[in-house]
Amino acid sequence: MASNVPIIIKSFFFILILLNIKSFPLAYHIRTVPLILETFKNRNNNNEDRDLFQATESTYSVLFDDLDTNRHMNNSSYNKVLDHARGHFFAASFANYMWNHKLS
Repeated sequence: MASNVPIIIKSFFFILILLNIKSFPLAYHIRTVPLILETFKNRNNNNEDRDLFQATESTYSVLFDDLDTNRHMNNSSYNKVLDHARGHFFAASFANYMWNHKLS
Protein backbone atom coordinates (compact mmCIF):
# COMPACT_ATOMS: atom_id res chain seq x y z
CA MET A 1 0.00 0.00 0.00
CA ALA A 2 1.72 3.13 -1.22
CA SER A 3 1.33 6.38 0.66
CA ASN A 4 0.23 9.44 -1.29
CA VAL A 5 1.61 11.90 1.27
CA PRO A 6 4.53 13.91 -0.14
CA ILE A 7 7.92 13.52 1.49
CA ILE A 8 8.05 17.23 2.39
CA ILE A 9 4.94 16.91 4.58
CA LYS A 10 6.28 13.77 6.24
CA SER A 11 9.57 15.55 6.91
CA PHE A 12 7.77 18.56 8.35
CA PHE A 13 5.82 16.41 10.81
CA PHE A 14 8.92 14.42 11.74
CA ILE A 15 10.83 17.63 12.55
CA LEU A 16 7.82 18.95 14.48
CA ILE A 17 7.76 15.78 16.60
CA LEU A 18 11.51 15.99 17.26
CA LEU A 19 11.23 19.62 18.39
CA ASN A 20 8.53 18.69 20.92
CA ILE A 21 9.95 15.37 22.11
CA LYS A 22 10.22 16.50 25.76
CA SER A 23 6.45 17.08 25.89
CA PHE A 24 5.43 13.48 25.19
CA PRO A 25 3.96 11.33 27.95
CA LEU A 26 6.56 9.71 30.24
CA ALA A 27 9.40 11.74 28.69
CA TYR A 28 10.11 13.32 32.09
CA HIS A 29 10.46 9.90 33.72
CA ILE A 30 12.54 8.47 30.90
CA ARG A 31 14.98 11.40 31.22
CA THR A 32 15.31 10.68 34.96
CA VAL A 33 16.48 7.05 34.63
CA PRO A 34 19.91 7.82 33.07
CA LEU A 35 20.49 10.45 35.78
CA ILE A 36 20.02 7.86 38.52
CA LEU A 37 22.13 5.22 36.77
CA GLU A 38 24.96 7.69 36.09
CA THR A 39 25.02 8.80 39.70
CA PHE A 40 25.38 5.30 41.07
CA LYS A 41 27.97 4.45 38.43
CA ASN A 42 30.09 7.47 39.42
CA ARG A 43 29.82 7.04 43.19
CA ASN A 44 32.96 6.79 45.31
CA ASN A 45 33.88 3.28 46.37
CA ASN A 46 35.93 4.46 49.36
CA ASN A 47 33.00 5.27 51.71
CA GLU A 48 34.07 8.91 51.73
CA ASP A 49 31.08 11.21 52.11
CA ARG A 50 30.86 14.31 50.01
CA ASP A 51 30.63 17.76 51.58
CA LEU A 52 26.99 18.78 51.72
CA PHE A 53 27.74 22.40 50.82
CA GLN A 54 29.90 21.56 47.81
CA ALA A 55 28.50 23.00 44.57
CA THR A 56 26.84 20.65 42.09
CA GLU A 57 26.65 21.72 38.47
CA SER A 58 23.93 20.55 36.08
CA THR A 59 23.64 21.46 32.41
CA TYR A 60 20.39 21.26 30.44
CA SER A 61 19.30 22.26 26.97
CA VAL A 62 16.11 24.22 26.41
CA LEU A 63 14.04 23.30 23.37
CA PHE A 64 11.34 25.27 21.59
CA ASP A 65 8.50 23.74 23.60
CA ASP A 66 10.12 25.05 26.81
CA LEU A 67 9.88 28.69 25.73
CA ASP A 68 7.03 31.19 25.79
CA THR A 69 6.32 33.87 23.19
CA ASN A 70 8.97 36.17 24.68
CA ARG A 71 11.59 33.39 24.44
CA HIS A 72 11.71 32.94 28.22
CA MET A 73 11.55 29.55 29.89
CA ASN A 74 8.03 28.50 30.93
CA ASN A 75 7.26 28.10 34.61
CA SER A 76 6.44 24.42 34.09
CA SER A 77 9.69 23.80 32.22
CA TYR A 78 11.64 25.66 34.89
CA ASN A 79 10.14 23.39 37.55
CA LYS A 80 11.08 20.26 35.59
CA VAL A 81 14.69 21.43 35.17
CA LEU A 82 14.86 22.42 38.83
CA ASP A 83 13.47 19.03 39.84
CA HIS A 84 16.15 17.24 37.78
CA ALA A 85 18.87 19.46 39.29
CA ARG A 86 17.56 18.74 42.78
CA GLY A 87 17.58 15.01 42.06
CA HIS A 88 21.11 15.24 40.69
CA PHE A 89 22.28 17.10 43.82
CA PHE A 90 20.58 14.61 46.15
CA ALA A 91 21.95 11.60 44.31
CA ALA A 92 25.47 13.06 44.05
CA SER A 93 25.51 14.01 47.73
CA PHE A 94 24.02 10.86 49.22
CA ALA A 95 24.87 8.09 46.71
CA ASN A 96 27.47 6.50 49.00
CA TYR A 97 25.12 6.56 51.97
CA MET A 98 22.24 5.10 49.96
CA TRP A 99 24.49 2.38 48.52
CA ASN A 100 26.10 1.39 51.83
CA HIS A 101 22.96 1.55 54.03
CA LYS A 102 20.40 -0.42 52.09
CA LEU A 103 16.87 -0.65 53.47
CA SER A 104 16.10 -3.98 55.10
